[in-house]
This record gives sequence, structure tokens and C-alpha cells, in this order.
Amino acid sequence: MREVDLETYQHLQNIRGGGSIEQGLTFSYKVTILGDQKVIDLVPEGRNKQVTEENKEEYIRLLAKAKLQTEIEGQAGAIRRGILEILPEFVIESLREGELEVLLCGPVQLELEELSKQVEYKGCSVYDECVQWLWEILEQFSNENRRRFLHLVTGSSTISNKALNEVKIQIVKKSDLGDKKGLKVNRWLNEIELSEKVTKEVLKESLETEINQEN
Repeated sequence: MREVDLETYQHLQNIRGGGSIEQGLTFSYKVTILGDQKVIDLVPEGRNKQVTEENKEEYIRLLAKAKLQTEIEGQAGAIRRGILEILPEFVIESLREGELEVLLCGPVQLELEELSKQVEYKGCSVYDECVQWLWEILEQFSNENRRRFLHLVTGSSTISNKALNEVKIQIVKKSDLGDKKGLKVNRWLNEIELSEKVTKEVLKESLETEINQEN
């Protein structure tokens, strides 16, 4: 989100971080199309639904999804039609997401040293035990699983090591996530939440489960 729309990213981070919710904020947002401003509802009659402390997480998720997914459906469709002019549809449908990305962009050897430079820590540091465990687990991962991890957090697994300079990932430590996983990913915000109560074994198992679901 930060790389796509910095203003919206900062807006959502402010709300999520406990900042005040501006008066009159609703489940809608404005876009300008050919010079005309249009109001887009995030839910039915969203322009009449106020954002509150109780529903702000839903607002954040829906607005991020609208910016990163809904708004580009037209462009994505055009890209798909272009690819279909080169490759038969049955070939594309037989490929997994990672395979198609490699065909289009080539393989990427993800360097953890480069990735670690783009991580911001909130409520923790690189010296916290749960954070060190995360890096140790990623160190043990194959390149394919590291790419899946990157896709889990950012939505893309084909970012070059050079392009990582434009990506920011947040690692946030929580006292309790309310489940036994000890891990929660907020892809729209490039954010990973880690429970300080998690064990290394549970963290590894949870992370493997999450990235395999991406496959």
C-alpha cells in the first residue's frame, strides 16, 4: 500500500495506530475520473455509515482492498487479454501463480539481508526473541518459500532485491493475538503481527501453513 498510495497508507496507519478518527469519515472514498469527482461506497450505502473505533479494522481492510485490488481490475483484465494473445488460455490455467510469475519476470533469489533493511519494528526490535525466531525460520527456508513469504506479506513474490528498497514491511509485537498461531499477517499494510507468547516451533508451523495456503 505504501508504494501504491502513500497518502492512503498514512491515513490508514494513523487510524490503526490509535490516531483520532476524523469527524464525518464514512465507509466511502472519493476518486477523480476524467476531472469529475465520484464517491465510491465500500459497503452498500457506505457514505452513510460512520467509521468508529469498533468498526475501523473493517474500514481499513475494505479501503486497502479497494485501492490495491478493485481499482486495478480493469488494468489487470487488459494485461490478461494481452497475455492471451501470446499464450493459449489452457496453458495459463494450468500454471500456478508462481510459475506464471517466473515465466513473465524470471526467477528472483530473495536475499534476506536486503529484505531486513526494509523492515520497521513497532513495539519491538530485532533483538526480541520472537523476531529473532522469525528471521531464523526465514533463513532456513528455501528460496521458493521465501518468495511465498514475500507474497504473503506484500502481495508480490517477484520483487527484485534492488526494488526492495521501495518496500517497507512492519513487524509488530503483540502481547496476545487471541489464538494459538502467534502470527497474523495484514497484507494490505505490509504488516506482520507476532505474539510475544509464541514458541519457535509454533511460529514455524504457523508460517509454513500460511505460505502454503498462498500456493
